[in-house]
Amino acid sequence: MGAAAGGFLACRLLLLLFYLPAGAFLLRRSLKRGDRKRRRTWFIIGASAALLWVGLYALLCYVPAAGLWCESRDYTGIVTDYARKTPYGWSVQVKLRPTGGIRSVPAQMYSSQSCKSLKPGDRIAMTAELRSPGHTHPGRLHSFAARGVFAETKTVKSFQHTPAERIPLRFWPKQAHHALRQRILARHSREEAGLLLALLTGDQDELEEPFATELSRSGLRHIAAVSGLHVGVLMGLFLLLPGDRRARHLLAAAALVLFGLVTGARPPVVRATVMGLCLLLGPFFNRDGDSIASLRTALLLLMLRNPFSLESASLQLSFTAVLGVLCFAKPLNNWFMGGKEQKKGESRLTRIRRAICASLSLSLSALVFTTPLTALYFGTISLVSPLTNLLCLWAVELFFVGGALGTLLGFFLPPVPLLWAPFRACFAFVRWMVQLFACAPLGAVTTQVGWYRLWIVAVYAVLLLLWRKRGLRKRAGWFIPPLAALLVLCVMLHRTVATSGFGVEVVDVGQGQSVLLLSGQQAAAVDCGGDNAGNALADAMFDAVEGELDLLAFTHFDSDHMDGLKQLLKRVQVKEIVLPDVEDDSGGRKRVESLARKHHIPVHPIREDETLTVGEMTLHLFAPSGAAEDNNNGLAVLAEKDGFSVLIPGDMDSNGELALSEREHLGPVSLLVAGHHGSKYSSGAEFLARISPETAVISCGAENRYTHPNEETLERLKAAGCRIRRTDKEGRIILSAPKGG
Repeated sequence: MGAAAGGFLACRLLLLLFYLPAGAFLLRRSLKRGDRKRRRTWFIIGASAALLWVGLYALLCYVPAAGLWCESRDYTGIVTDYARKTPYGWSVQVKLRPTGGIRSVPAQMYSSQSCKSLKPGDRIAMTAELRSPGHTHPGRLHSFAARGVFAETKTVKSFQHTPAERIPLRFWPKQAHHALRQRILARHSREEAGLLLALLTGDQDELEEPFATELSRSGLRHIAAVSGLHVGVLMGLFLLLPGDRRARHLLAAAALVLFGLVTGARPPVVRATVMGLCLLLGPFFNRDGDSIASLRTALLLLMLRNPFSLESASLQLSFTAVLGVLCFAKPLNNWFMGGKEQKKGESRLTRIRRAICASLSLSLSALVFTTPLTALYFGTISLVSPLTNLLCLWAVELFFVGGALGTLLGFFLPPVPLLWAPFRACFAFVRWMVQLFACAPLGAVTTQVGWYRLWIVAVYAVLLLLWRKRGLRKRAGWFIPPLAALLVLCVMLHRTVATSGFGVEVVDVGQGQSVLLLSGQQAAAVDCGGDNAGNALADAMFDAVEGELDLLAFTHFDSDHMDGLKQLLKRVQVKEIVLPDVEDDSGGRKRVESLARKHHIPVHPIREDETLTVGEMTLHLFAPSGAAEDNNNGLAVLAEKDGFSVLIPGDMDSNGELALSEREHLGPVSLLVAGHHGSKYSSGAEFLARISPETAVISCGAENRYTHPNEETLERLKAAGCRIRRTDKEGRIILSAPKGG
């Protein structure tokens, strides 16, 4: 147990590298500048206590759960939340106690149908095998640990369910959350409901992935997480009520506590609620408001409840955003206003300027510490975030207020569409602005491009210089043109490198496939399917070239090869679509053709082998072979330029690949995009011997449920002398052949 706890702590020492500087800053602000010895002593005491508490919590919670992994046992337990729909069935959070055991273990239970009707307080009994939440996706262990869950069910047998007569008192907030959720889903469109649920309860399960990505690209993803914005609006509503000031403060405090419980007491909500309570209740104890003290209090409470909540990305983003505002908002606003203090009788133009400067100051200061985390977790940095926040936050606040009042009144009154119309107009405005800025070619940059990482480093080097050299702060504006010029230079350098010769980018789309082929300023793509594939392919294209996508080819109609087309066409103009001329029972071909008609894109069905030219690149399109199996009856693409060749066989198995290798124009290739995501039945030894690929790229999702790539396939590729690259390990893979081959 000691070794397990020690190993668990060792894996999380990197987390301390992020929080130690933040802790040192908070401590420095709380003590006198000259008292270094006292500051150092308290810092050591605090860090030691935190490490001790993490170790103790691991021994009490993590180690008992880990001891149950990979063993089939009999369990009894209680359901602690409502069941949620997943892509493969249903999921619900439970507390399980093994037969003869003492402690209950929080776990996530998955099932096709058996847990669909479960609700908090229900009793269950079953035989199950538990496993680590990180078994399928290693990153999930951290997100589940932040919620205090250290196990999930792998198999469930002999399941028995005893419904509770009434939901226990401790689960009433869950019941209120569920009732709000059902009410919102019943009365609003899917996109409206998704955003409103996120605003009111912090529940992002109904937020559609394309919309969530657009929020990230436009710099507005923070509105989908309950935070200080929502708490501030809620406090303002109660403080504007008539009556005694102390009564209003108490009423607002009670509302904040209730709001925090209903939203599930997630880390960002706890942080915002604690800071709000400190502000509201401070006068009752003759204490002035102290934002740093309230921030420390919130962090302490979260650590006491669950120290692994520090691993929550939402908590890190929430705390660092507030820290940035506390540190930089006021000096930045003073710099924007030229040091002019607010006076009575200011002109309307000055008041407007002051409001704009205040909004920009808040947005920019919040980005100082959150930008590195955004780059780490989401891989993109929004360049239009200050502008979108300035233009949209007022509408978000109105939509939040209208949604809250409308949902609450909906429990007692019939719906009145006319009253909801202004708030629906606010949502339509936000949706339009988000889509407009998210589709801007350089509205956001990806951190997977080395040149952009260089620019980010330069920006933070300038910020560090301004922080260390106070005399330069008055001339901070001098650094803006050079940084803007450096960004333009980085864009040009990346595009020059990506498009010189022959560029190939295998886009990271999880368990799917999308390949971008570049020749100068011309671009073609093969497939567009997987996780958020439309946005991922559009990002890869705009990073490298300007203009249209000359050709988009689909190897076949499985969803993991074509379900990103709708989102792609929102951002990229496609000149032509080619596809295999085969029957398709799944309806994929009809969806592609319908979207093409909507966007006035010609569709070219391939019946016989054809050769097309895109820029200086030659594309050989190998027509469907007429095989009985759908995967073997698709389109294959061979792209060539200056002696460098790329073969993309789609999802063909070894038999289909052998038939393909006998086609005209196909000989040894430079690069193979491995068939069927590295499946056991693809990339056969005889096929590899015939085409002799130098490099093989496998497009697959991290720890996917199909266990792609298969170990036998990897061994065959190694035996063929291939250099193996994988998107599940490296993310987006960028390769290029220099001019001249």
